[in-house]
Amino acid sequence: MPNWSTGRVCLLGDASGGTSIGGMGTGSAIVGAYVLAGELLADPAGYEAAFRRYQQRIEPYAAEGAANGESSGKFLAPRTPWGLAFRNRLISIPRVKAWMVDLAQQTGAAIDLPDHPSLRQPASVAV
Repeated sequence: MPNWSTGRVCLLGDASGGTSIGGMGTGSAIVGAYVLAGELLADPAGYEAAFRRYQQRIEPYAAEGAANGESSGKFLAPRTPWGLAFRNRLISIPRVKAWMVDLAQQTGAAIDLPDHPSLRQPASVAV
């Protein structure tokens, strides 16, 4: 998707980055929400610029997660009963499960998160 926002609506996670099963959709949503919140708090009236800055920062991170998810998605969501049985048998082996976790940690996407001091303190709410 070329633009992750239109008007006052902005997409996060799977909706924006097009990640796949095993492709860090939840992680990109959490990281994206943090970055987007910081950008919006920096200039609440300039939401369009905040949306652009958010997409510029998150898009490479989300793309890397989606690329890593392509191969794992085929394994985690097989299309045939045979594939499902094969997957279940493999992940029931502790050494295989440990190897999969290690591999996922090695191939994970990385991002330098900005420091948003305004997100460290609870916002006061007028009632």
